[in-house]
Amino acid sequence: MGKVIILKSLWSKYGHIVSLCGAVAFTYAIMRLFGISCPIKFLFGVSCPGCGMTRAFLRVLQLDFSAAFYYHPLWVIIPPTGILLFLFRLKKKETAFCITLATFCVLMFAVYFYRMLCLPQQIVVFAPENSLFSKIIRFLSRVLSFE
Repeated sequence: MGKVIILKSLWSKYGHIVSLCGAVAFTYAIMRLFGISCPIKFLFGVSCPGCGMTRAFLRVLQLDFSAAFYYHPLWVIIPPTGILLFLFRLKKKETAFCITLATFCVLMFAVYFYRMLCLPQQIVVFAPENSLFSKIIRFLSRVLSFE
């Protein structure tokens, strides 16, 4: 009986996170069925700061750490950062939570801009002309120019 109460309490606190993760996983599965590997790249033609992270973790599962660093060098900080953020939120240490989150975001964007500006465009892509929005605009301009 006590376990049921604990599970209900945990669900009331963290159920929205589990639901969100389930919704993201479902959406990702549907996108994969249509050949869309990244919604941000599909819509805008530009990679996000986390680009390559999934491939990095898949390489970690295969124990290919050099390939994991190639796909995204910050893969190694994701688990400890997630644990720290969870613990800081749980213990209501808002300052530590904010500092950790801000540091993580700064690191992600620093690596993103470095990869975007200084490395060959193999993982991180900047091709807005290939985006869905660009295709829609080109289509509309062709359709509207016939009138």
